[in-house]
Amino acid sequence: MKTKALREQHDIAVFSSNYPLYGETSSRLMCLLNRFVEDVEVYSIDEAFLQVDGYDSLYPSYEGLGQAVRDTVIQRLRIPVSIGFAPTKTLAKLANRLAKKRPHLGGVCVLDSQETIDEALSHFPIDDLWGVGRRYAGKLKKNGIETAVQLRDAPDDWVA
Repeated sequence: MKTKALREQHDIAVFSSNYPLYGETSSRLMCLLNRFVEDVEVYSIDEAFLQVDGYDSLYPSYEGLGQAVRDTVIQRLRIPVSIGFAPTKTLAKLANRLAKKRPHLGGVCVLDSQETIDEALSHFPIDDLWGVGRRYAGKLKKNGIETAVQLRDAPDDWVA
């Protein structure tokens, strides 16, 4: 217990990893998601992409669908989830990140118009962007690109 004083000083909690439990919980989560839509693409142990087009009659709004999924997962699995809706997988990951970081969204973020997409990208730091590594983010910043919207709007020949 060499670290006990340090853990107590900084209020650090230590948990053991339980991969069989994580795997079972992930499987149960993916099954729950299939109750909402047929097309669930499992991306990782704790992420999935759902194809929600064509469910307008069942779910009149993305916010309503997202809240229904969140409520069901919390009720059945006792784990909080964040949900992002957007026209592409990259933007959906961005929406998901915003759903986690912005409490006023209630865990569901919808980027469904050019205006909401532009607003989200303009405030999103380049180093947090999916697929941009630390070294490349440094290069981008040296060239004045600090947000996702600046990267999107950079000339293709410059970025490549």
